[in-house]
Amino acid sequence: MKLIEREAALATLWNLFTESLCGRGKVAVVSGVVATGKTALLRAFAERATGSGAVFLGAAASHAGQGVPLGVLKQLVRGAGCPSGVRGEVRRLLDEGSGAAAFDEDHPRPDPGTQVTGAVLEELHRIVLRMAERAPLVIGVDDVHHADPASLRFLLYIAHRLKTARVLIVLTERTEPWRDHPLFHADLLSRPHCRRIRLEPLSRHGQARLLATRLGTRAGCRLAEVCHAVTGGNPLLVQALLKDNRLPVRDAELTVDGAYQRAVTSCLHRGGPAMASIARALAILREPAAPALLGRLVGLDTGQVTETMDAMATAGLLDTGRFRHPAARAAVLDGMAPEERAALHGRAARLLHDHGAAPPVVAAHLLAASRPAGTGPAGADQATAGLTVPGPAGPGTPTDAVSRVTSGSGAGLPGSISEFTAGYGDRPVAEAVTEPPLMPLPLTASAGRAASAFAPEAGPWALPVLEEAAEQALADGELHTALACLRLAHDACPDEDRRASVAGALARTEWRIDPTAVRRLLPALLSAAREGRLTGPPAVRLLGYLAWYGRTGEAIDVLGRLAGPGAAPPRGPVREVEAARLLMSCLCPEAMDRAAPGRDAAQDRAAVASPANRQLRAAATLSAALTGAPGHDVPGVAEQVLQGARLGETPSEYVLAALAALVYDDRPDKAARWCDPLLEEAAARRDTVAHAALATARAVISLRQGELVAAERHARAALSRLSPAGWGVAIGLPLSVMVSATTGMDRYEDAATYLGVAVPEAMFQTPCGLHYLQARGHYRLATGHAAAALADFRSCGDLARRWGFDVPGLVAWRADMARALIELGELREAAALAAEQLGRLRPGPSRTRGVTLYIQALTGDPADRRRLLREAVAVLEQSGDQYELALALGELSRAQHASGEGDLASVSARRARHLAERFGMPAAAGSPSRPGAPQAGTPGSPARSPAEQVAPELSPAGPAKRRPAGRAAAPTAGGTPARANVPVPELTEAERKVAALAAQGHTNRQIADTLLITVSTVEQHLTRVYRKLNVTRRADLRPELWSTTGTYAARNG
Repeated sequence: MKLIEREAALATLWNLFTESLCGRGKVAVVSGVVATGKTALLRAFAERATGSGAVFLGAAASHAGQGVPLGVLKQLVRGAGCPSGVRGEVRRLLDEGSGAAAFDEDHPRPDPGTQVTGAVLEELHRIVLRMAERAPLVIGVDDVHHADPASLRFLLYIAHRLKTARVLIVLTERTEPWRDHPLFHADLLSRPHCRRIRLEPLSRHGQARLLATRLGTRAGCRLAEVCHAVTGGNPLLVQALLKDNRLPVRDAELTVDGAYQRAVTSCLHRGGPAMASIARALAILREPAAPALLGRLVGLDTGQVTETMDAMATAGLLDTGRFRHPAARAAVLDGMAPEERAALHGRAARLLHDHGAAPPVVAAHLLAASRPAGTGPAGADQATAGLTVPGPAGPGTPTDAVSRVTSGSGAGLPGSISEFTAGYGDRPVAEAVTEPPLMPLPLTASAGRAASAFAPEAGPWALPVLEEAAEQALADGELHTALACLRLAHDACPDEDRRASVAGALARTEWRIDPTAVRRLLPALLSAAREGRLTGPPAVRLLGYLAWYGRTGEAIDVLGRLAGPGAAPPRGPVREVEAARLLMSCLCPEAMDRAAPGRDAAQDRAAVASPANRQLRAAATLSAALTGAPGHDVPGVAEQVLQGARLGETPSEYVLAALAALVYDDRPDKAARWCDPLLEEAAARRDTVAHAALATARAVISLRQGELVAAERHARAALSRLSPAGWGVAIGLPLSVMVSATTGMDRYEDAATYLGVAVPEAMFQTPCGLHYLQARGHYRLATGHAAAALADFRSCGDLARRWGFDVPGLVAWRADMARALIELGELREAAALAAEQLGRLRPGPSRTRGVTLYIQALTGDPADRRRLLREAVAVLEQSGDQYELALALGELSRAQHASGEGDLASVSARRARHLAERFGMPAAAGSPSRPGAPQAGTPGSPARSPAEQVAPELSPAGPAKRRPAGRAAAPTAGGTPARANVPVPELTEAERKVAALAAQGHTNRQIADTLLITVSTVEQHLTRVYRKLNVTRRADLRPELWSTTGTYAARNG
């Protein structure tokens, strides 16, 4: 094979050989770091020399052969170039000089340095001279630094006496200092006839030439920089890259695979034990380290570490103290046994701790050291083989167990309903919600287990290091790393009190990833809380875990120990216990009332006035919203709580409490503005439970805004975050949204499937149960089971009143019952319920007021119907519930048509269809018509869909009927298919206002009076509007105008 950038060295050797032919013996010492081509150079020169008639005696020393006496000399005389007579003569000579045993491979002498006497060396010298008289002689020894002492003595003796002999000795060596036989090296190089030849790594140009031999000239030049970044010019590594890559090679990319890793291993093996040890230490540490620390880690002095690392850098293995490519580090780790890796990680942890390294760094090594044999990170590191290097590769390291803990969180959205409901299957309710037989996690410390959890080098310092590293990982959102630290700390706790504290932190971390994992901790945590070993925030968090799984009795027991008579007073700036008690009164009101009858609710809600306590104010604000307590600024306080709230600082349950307070106070628009950034933050933090809960909150908000498609999307995302068993009693909320949204879109089979999911019985003792009952009632009402729906709505009312949560913003059960009664023909009772609910509303517009006005229009005097419907439309426009607005507009169109207001009826009909198309309602979805679809936690809908509410005569299809699935979207009043997202030509603000009012049927005079302009100005604006929109009359004005101006027109009309 052609040598590249070794031509000068080869020429120097040939010149020395030529001089030796004239009787002037020479010695050449070829130096270079590992794998820089010394052996290839010696082989190429030997071929050339023998081709010219010279005799070549060659040998290759090795680290393993250093203990074999005269091992190099044996190779020289046993080679093919040595005449058989000379071989026998050397044997007889050594036998006579008591050195024969050195040639006996079965019985070597114990002291190889004394095998050759001076007399024997002189005779050997004469034999060499006689051979050189017959033909020029070349003696070549590769890796002479590994030669045995006796052979080195022979070589040095011959080298001293070559002045007049036709002999050339060529020795190759590594550049690092000789530590075993420094005198040999110094003596040899001091001779005037000795010449040293240094081999350097290949330049970028040389690498391009070598790459070109396999990949072509253009590819070689293009990839030279990339190659240098990976190999540093080491010829062996460059050759390995060529083996890993086949034509065609993509632009500026090289694959780094098995051949490269094998070459790295070969380099380290050739480099000797010190180089291999340092490579293993660097692979374990992952980051550059000071030579002193590396020396302590592998048992070498600092000077030797520095010299070896310099050699590794020159050899293309390291760059700025780290491996040039992750595959190199992976190769080193793959060559280590799991036990060796664990032991080295343990020593690294102790040394790094002693040197003041950060807890996360030390903890990573403790985690790696604690793995059982065979479970180390090699598998992860092996995955770095086959990497593609794009562009010039900088220094890098693979990701392994030292820096992360692999997890399976972050499941995608289920592709179908069955993917979620399969988690429950057809099991009965009791079976579906009973905890599976999980192995409880004990809190009693086991000395044996605690001792085996850590590496032998770890001491008492390891436990606080793991705890601090876990806290840091939690703050950084690295939940699985925190979990691994806490699990190891838990297993290594020396006493029960410390073990209980760590178990509390472990439960907090498990909760953020998968609530089901916390269940195995609950028995031990309960026991620790009852015995007083679990206190403070961990004990308060235990209340939430228990309430989530419907274990309210145990939660109340723990709360009594924390806040009852004799309990320690709250400490710190945040009264966590009081806030938790108040929040529990909102989540499980009946159980809390039984536990503490006669508590003063006003005293509880007075906590709203505590400006410095975010948690307490959040819980108190939710309580005020649920009980409808007068004199409380629920939206103002809720927004103050949310202002500046961060999921890592404020517990997510209190963030959700403030959002729920806004929702139950009929402020879905405000809730949406706060919820969206929080939902993004939860996703970024990889907080599974917070993400699922906030997605559920956003689904409820979207449902109350009448956006059915968005509501379903958010609820589906929430359900995908947790397994069915992980939802506890909270499962009622996302299920109720899915039932309501699918019912509202005429997908009754889907709704029935979600209603078939088993739910825990304890859910019906929480507000989640109210939402679920209401959604089920809406489904029953929409599918023609009005009596069953009425029973569900009545149950909602009974529970809400019993708990003191009788506020329309939670569940407007009176409006729901009224709708069911309308279907049953009980109009008088329905009207009474609507009037009762209207009397319970606060002054001002709200979505509940709009719905109630709509129901009053259906049950009251027909003469008042249009007035009430117009009021309902105006209120719903302001409150933002698009679904209920579409229903009210549809009914208004019927009333207007019946009274002879054809133009206005047409306008209302087109607006209803536009909303239905825009927000995923049946008229635009092409699904079958059905009785109205309500919302979870909101008033229900009328007995007709938006399409069916339109006056029959306004639809080209005639009176509304049930449409089979798959039918096209309903046509607009003008007889053309409805269009979504059609752009409106650019109108000025004044033109848009006039057009909006004209499209709603107002006369020019009415428009002029509303906008405080002249009739002439109105006419001018309309002329320009008609021209821009390419229409000729008011009835042709497109419904897109209402998406931005309808509210203005309603407020000012």
